[in-house]
Amino acid sequence: DNITQNMDRFEQICDQIRKLGHKNLRITTQASPLGFAQRPDVVKKMVEARIVNVFLGIENVSKPNLRMMQKPNTVELIRKGVRALQNGGVSVAGGIINGLRHDDMDCLSENYEFMRELGINSVMDQLMTPYPSTEVRQQLLAEGRVRNADDFRWYDGYFANVATDHYDPAELNFLRWRL
Repeated sequence: DNITQNMDRFEQICDQIRKLGHKNLRITTQASPLGFAQRPDVVKKMVEARIVNVFLGIENVSKPNLRMMQKPNTVELIRKGVRALQNGGVSVAGGIINGLRHDDMDCLSENYEFMRELGINSVMDQLMTPYPSTEVRQQLLAEGRVRNADDFRWYDGYFANVATDHYDPAELNFLRWRL
């Protein structure tokens, strides 16, 4: 899920792929932007290994949500990691999660604006989903935030099933579509 968790290992993987010498290879991987922020030099080896597309789990950049998640210093690292990839010629797709507890229009807009500002090629925006057998589901159920506890057909990350402090799921679905 996150090949850049150990950048030394990822660099070794790139070296081994490059040694195979395949010229028509094009690889896509999923990663964290933080690895590239810390080791932008690996991007060159990545491209030489024909890893030319990356999906980054950006998750969320809204200031209130980052404070809530106790991740206040990640936005600049995300920017740095995305720039390193783009400067190296790598196509970047990004994933964000909306529908968190404190999400209001400003929080939602901040996430989308960040993606636009960075020139992310493709955005996969999912909504907080109370998937069965997860800790977050139990917490959301206990708080009375889950509005659809039983019809799992709608548990795909694209339909709201959880209320925020400001919106019920129907309103959240509409605002996400509008943005």
